Amino acid sequence: MLRYLMLFPLFLSFVNSYAIEEAKPVFDDRKWMLAWSKFQNSSGTGKPVFDEYVISGETVDNWSELVTVQFFPGLNKDINLDVFEAQNKASLTAVCPNVDWQSLYQKPNERMWLFTSKDCSGQPDQSELAKVVKTDEGIHFFHYAIKKAPMPELTKETWKQNLISIQIKKAG
Repeated sequence: MLRYLMLFPLFLSFVNSYAIEEAKPVFDDRKWMLAWSKFQNSSGTGKPVFDEYVISGETVDNWSELVTVQFFPGLNKDINLDVFEAQNKASLTAVCPNVDWQSLYQKPNERMWLFTSKDCSGQPDQSELAKVVKTDEGIHFFHYAIKKAPMPELTKETWKQNLISIQIKKAG
């Protein structure tokens, strides 16, 4: 999956303890299940989070739609979100030059973008909505991906609202 190429090495150096924050994904009315977690049960502990959810009956290796929740503690201290978005775009276009990238909105501590990749070597055509939020504790990164390019408009609007609806709060 394309986003692994962009971020996995970046967060490995930020595995220190921080205040406890958590964010739970917002789904549509279908049944979703946690299919994979790099740091099982770490949400709300101040440790990195890397969870992937699929529609019931699918797997992380065979999915049609995928929701990813990530938290990188401490990354907030070393990067601003303009740079973060630009690095994500540059990393993706270096691997897959046929990318349509749209910045949907920017706020001082929050960004949302949509990209569509087609004819990327070794990858199915796909679209992804991403929201990144910078807090005092780190960077929260939420993704919704679908193996369709372009993303259907109703799907885009539904998942844009789902990502916007995610609340980040202190655990406990």
